[in-house]
Amino acid sequence: MTETDARPGMLPKQPADASAPAAQRSEIKAVRAGAKLYRTTPPENQRRENGARMQYRGVAMEPGRLELFKLTDATTELLEQWRPRLEDIATQLHEYMMTALKPREEMVLGAQSRVKAAASLRQKILRKSMYKRYHSAQEVLDNLSDLVGLRVECRFLDDEGVLFDVLRKFACAHDKDGFSYSPRFGHIKLDLRQAQPQTQQNGLPIYRIDGWYSGQEGAPVRFELQIKALVHVFWAEVEHEIIYKNNAYLLMDGFMKSMLNSTYDHLKLVDSQLHTIYNTIQVQSEGAQSGIRNGALELVLAKGISDMFFKKMQRSLGFTIDFKPSCDVLSRYILRRSRGGMNDLNIVTMLFHRVAYIGSLPLDFESPLKLERPFASDIKFCDVLGKYFESRLNVDYNWNTFFRMLFVLEPGNNMDDMAEFIKMLYDRFASEEIFAPLYGMWKVSEIQQYREKLLGMLAESMVSEDDISIIYESNLKRREARLVEVVEEARRSMGAEPLELPKWL
Repeated sequence: MTETDARPGMLPKQPADASAPAAQRSEIKAVRAGAKLYRTTPPENQRRENGARMQYRGVAMEPGRLELFKLTDATTELLEQWRPRLEDIATQLHEYMMTALKPREEMVLGAQSRVKAAASLRQKILRKSMYKRYHSAQEVLDNLSDLVGLRVECRFLDDEGVLFDVLRKFACAHDKDGFSYSPRFGHIKLDLRQAQPQTQQNGLPIYRIDGWYSGQEGAPVRFELQIKALVHVFWAEVEHEIIYKNNAYLLMDGFMKSMLNSTYDHLKLVDSQLHTIYNTIQVQSEGAQSGIRNGALELVLAKGISDMFFKKMQRSLGFTIDFKPSCDVLSRYILRRSRGGMNDLNIVTMLFHRVAYIGSLPLDFESPLKLERPFASDIKFCDVLGKYFESRLNVDYNWNTFFRMLFVLEPGNNMDDMAEFIKMLYDRFASEEIFAPLYGMWKVSEIQQYREKLLGMLAESMVSEDDISIIYESNLKRREARLVEVVEEARRSMGAEPLELPKWL
């Protein structure tokens, strides 16, 4: 075969006495021997363009792109044209679902809706080989089962089935094709004929329901409804991060599957424990039971935190230390920080699942902790405590363990987490309730100045003890009571100089 007879993708044979450089002859010889030679960028003298064909070191390519990418481009363009209407449909579906599940609304933690993202659509067209079955952008979108997605979140695994039954009773009418709908919402139809839950490719169950929205404008739009307990929400995040975002070949595939299955089993166990707790501790909106309930919730969360970090420390160090009081502090702090109109048990449920998720991640108890910047605050109380914590962070192991747990549990960076914890302490001691007796006697500016100096002294008193017990609840209550006494003494003095401070706190 002569050079002109060479097929695309093959190196032409060279005669033994060819005038090619020695390095090139060696390279050709190596290729013939089966060796693979790679270059990240072909040198210009090795790049040839012959009409409509380009050839790079034995790989023949046509200019332009594969035909299938024309379909992906056209489909994503059409998706963006439809997006305003789809966003409106997603909002209507969200309202529909909250209406449908109202009989058991106490089980619903929330509902989320979304329209398919362009990048996700392109990936699905290629991954599912949709370009083989459909030949136009309209066809692809018409047959995309999750063009709009809706996810209902509930607390426990058992709640998934309960909510599905509620939905089935709501969509009680049927059309000629067997699809279900509510007479109040005839334009929204669900396919409830399939057995639920379905089994996913990973072998795990899921309540997944196909639906159709038929409005007055445009073609019917398909949507997918999922009902997920928090266990399955967290698991989907784990799976997405580990598997779907990691397209590289995973070695030790059996080991990875075993670890993932173990993580899922752990989450199921937590779900079972929480369900038992939920059935035992009933929510009381008022009365004496409220304090008992709050104390019980704090104990439950503290135990979950303690159990998780106990195992992590044992695995990291080979032994453990007693950090239960620190877990009590963290439990109380996180609960107070998380309250914002949510039911306490909902908060504990989500926090418990977060603890379970963290429990599936590696944690080192030997490495030093790092703060993103030096601590500084214009408030003396915060500045004194912050600089003290900063100085003890990697010197005192009790403080190191406490802040390691805090940094893992909280979502911000380390410095922000520390500052937020200190602010919680400040807000507790600077509360209006403590300083209320002074209002009406002194000017507001005088009270504020007195308070800041008083709390500055309090912080200095705390750090002088140089022990983690200064943040334990019993000691915080003791100092809080002493503050109340000092303010009351100032009120009784009436004519005393407002900036006169006690010698100790």
